[in-house]
Amino acid sequence: MFWVSFFDPLIVRAIACIEVLCGLGLILPLLFEKIRYEYSYYSSILLIGLMFGAAVTHVVIGDYEEIFANLSLIAMLAVLMLKRD
Repeated sequence: MFWVSFFDPLIVRAIACIEVLCGLGLILPLLFEKIRYEYSYYSSILLIGLMFGAAVTHVVIGDYEEIFANLSLIAMLAVLMLKRD
C-alpha cells in the first residue's frame, strides 16, 4: 500500500489494531445476544472516522484510486450505524 510509506510503523500498527478492535465490536453483538448493541454503534462511528481520515490521506498523497474503497466503507458503516432497532 502506497500510504504506508508516509507513516511511522507504530502508527500503521496502531491503525491496524483499531481496525481489528472495531471489527470485533461489529461482530461480537451478532454472535452473542447478551452483548449490548451499542458496541457496534460506537465501532461504526470510530471506523467511519478512521475511513474519513484515510480518504483525506489518499487525497493529500495523490492516491485517488483508493478513495472509492474508503467512501464505500463509510457508506456501509453509516447504514449499519443508522439501522438500530
